[in-house]
Amino acid sequence: MVNLLDVAPDTLLIVEDSHTQALVLKQFLIDNGFDAVYVEDAHAALTWLQSNTPALIISDVLMPEIDGFALCETIKNTPQIRNIPVVLLTQLSEPEDIVRGLECGADHFVTKPFDNALLLAQISNILLNQQLRSHPIGEAGVEVYFGGNRHVINSERSQILDLLLSTYEGALQQKRELEQTNGQLNEALDTIKKRNTEIAELAVRDPLTGLFNRGYFNDIFPGSIKRAQRYRQSLSLVMCDIDHFKMINDHYGHQTGDKVLKQVAQCLANSLRQGVDWIARYGGEEFVVVLPETDKAGALVMAERMRKLVAEFLIDCGPQSIRLTASFGVAFCPLERVADVTLNSMVEVADRCLYQAKDQGRNCCCHAEVTE
Repeated sequence: MVNLLDVAPDTLLIVEDSHTQALVLKQFLIDNGFDAVYVEDAHAALTWLQSNTPALIISDVLMPEIDGFALCETIKNTPQIRNIPVVLLTQLSEPEDIVRGLECGADHFVTKPFDNALLLAQISNILLNQQLRSHPIGEAGVEVYFGGNRHVINSERSQILDLLLSTYEGALQQKRELEQTNGQLNEALDTIKKRNTEIAELAVRDPLTGLFNRGYFNDIFPGSIKRAQRYRQSLSLVMCDIDHFKMINDHYGHQTGDKVLKQVAQCLANSLRQGVDWIARYGGEEFVVVLPETDKAGALVMAERMRKLVAEFLIDCGPQSIRLTASFGVAFCPLERVADVTLNSMVEVADRCLYQAKDQGRNCCCHAEVTE
């Protein structure tokens, strides 16, 4: 209950049917140097105003029985209290609501949810300029035609200006908030796109070596075959297997084995033609290299180059280093047979040549033509 006693000249009256929102606003005003009184509806406000004169009234618009527009109109039509500035808090933002605010004589609109700094600045501005409200606009008022209806606004000049400016200021604030929200949404969208790209990459990449995985090879290599068939181009496939890899794992441990796989993968990838050839980890210590537009001679040159590169570097294993070798199987498809080649036939030939290289003592290249 509010005691019907005279209040300090800087007391602000809050009219709000939401108890929680009223208490938050009241505490904010108190924290900023004002005395604040809270009543729950328009009836309580009019009763309180019979014995008290606040410096300013802050009223919600949407209230039961008597809304904020009607309360403001009653205040402005009551001689004893008509000069008290009224700020309307509203979630409404249609032009019709602005006209209603003008008709009822409101001084300011603040759109919910409001910015505390903006509300504080508007309150301070109203209190500093109350002396300008002593010049009435005249009995004729201002005629406003809106939505097919004629409205006569009898508010004071400064009051009309304040309300229009507050409406414009609120629109700018909403625009800034919308731009900020759009910026946050764009950042979130960029993050989602980046994450989707990362997820897509994880689906086709081998997590250890960073090369394409076997699933990617099985999905994409048929497309390479179709392009070779469409444009009648040579096509070769190289399969590589690291020699004695199980012994490396058993003797030096799986961490060393992983290190060997990564370094061999990088060595093979660096030897390819950028934007033309591509490589995938086929499984375990095996890799497949796709060589588009490459005949038998070109494929053998590429395989021999990769074999030498693998054999030339050492893997640091702490107290000692490991010298590696790898075996290669090359399947090539001449132009006259490219129309009949398939993924399975290319892989079978490359795999058979790889085992032939191992049978010949490893660290070598064997090759064969795909005949079916």
